[in-house]
Amino acid sequence: MTPRQTARQQQDRETTRIGVRPRRLGLLVGGSGLIGGTIVHYFKKNVPDVELMAPNSKKLSLREPEDIRRYCDKYRPDFIINTAIAAINSDAQLAYEVNYLGAIHLAEIARERNIPFIHVSSAAVMPPGHDLDESRRLPLAARMSNYAKSKLMAELTLEHMGRHGGLDYTILRLAVVYGKHDHKIQGFHRLLFTIADRSMPVLLTSRGICHSYSHSKKLPPLIHYLLNNREEFSCQTYNFVDQKPVELAELILTIRSYLDLPTPRRIFVPYPVAKTGRIVIF
Repeated sequence: MTPRQTARQQQDRETTRIGVRPRRLGLLVGGSGLIGGTIVHYFKKNVPDVELMAPNSKKLSLREPEDIRRYCDKYRPDFIINTAIAAINSDAQLAYEVNYLGAIHLAEIARERNIPFIHVSSAAVMPPGHDLDESRRLPLAARMSNYAKSKLMAELTLEHMGRHGGLDYTILRLAVVYGKHDHKIQGFHRLLFTIADRSMPVLLTSRGICHSYSHSKKLPPLIHYLLNNREEFSCQTYNFVDQKPVELAELILTIRSYLDLPTPRRIFVPYPVAKTGRIVIF
């Protein structure tokens, strides 16, 4: 047993003796990203009874199952949060190892230790449409992107582990994520930068096409609440998005207006013409 573990056990016994809730230790994987970093900041600032560890990939790699087991054996977390993802355009192998196998390895540890597992998934697993509830999900198919396929496989496996293996999990599906400190320039911020550096001459979309968005700052308080109310939220999936979707064309033009740029411009042409033009440009 390490000195850290011994000290933690002594602290827990002392706080229990005097009637104070024991300090919990959590493991968050993916802390360098926008979502993970926001969660770490929230818990550090607002939740004094929780210490949230967020090791980097050198200390804990989702692609190395033994890394996960060794780390959890050493620190014995009371819950696990998974926000890690491979890049959206990753090849099939990387998406499979990080988005799918990594999530399942973490879930196995959580199941063995009988601790909660909070998994951040994606709206990419859902079909297009309006007012979609959590039951709406695409069928697993080879034509799906590597990202969507790996995320969908993870959801299906976690649900199976919950039904047949006793896993205490909660899945949170996010749409296009926005918020502060997105150092990796993904999601909404990638859109902003493509407009700002004028690398988006055209974007193929249609009138009325809307997307849902997820504010990273609103997610940590929900996760905190989920962890404190497991009976209500165990083995559940939730879509976590802003109340109103936003039309993509209007969003782009609004950003353009604030940046005082001449492009991209609003031009409506028949789809076959637009598709041919896109091939010529790119």
